[in-house]
Amino acid sequence: MKKNTYNIHGNFDISVLGHIFIIRFYDSWNEDCSTAFLNEFKKLVLEKQFKKFGALTDFRKLSGATPRSIELIQGLSQWMSQHGQIA
Repeated sequence: MKKNTYNIHGNFDISVLGHIFIIRFYDSWNEDCSTAFLNEFKKLVLEKQFKKFGALTDFRKLSGATPRSIELIQGLSQWMSQHGQIA
């Protein structure tokens, strides 16, 4: 399990089970946390070099996000599809 803590800006952790990325979001996010998450997640996806993969995202403990933070995360969907996400 890869755990990153950005207590001021939010938290996330990323783990991998087979070809599935399991992502958990915590606390309130701003642009700094979103940028850190995107950098970590993209790096991990590229390191794994899966031809096809799935992603399971848990938002239950996310308490909020700034508009810019949401915008950054929404942009991830297309990138993931281009790099092998099928589920």
